Amino acid sequence: MTGHPTAAELALGNGQSIHLLARFDGVVYYTVEQDGYNVVATLATGAEG
Repeated sequence: MTGHPTAAELALGNGQSIHLLARFDGVVYYTVEQDGYNVVATLATGAEG
């Protein structure tokens, strides 16, 4: 994915692949917490990072 995900594309608890600045790849997801949302993003440089 090279675009910008919208709330409709990022479903609760389901990871979404991301690609940033032609350099970083990763996954982002969110969960609902008592005080709001918890967003988790894991990034690496390139496929082998």
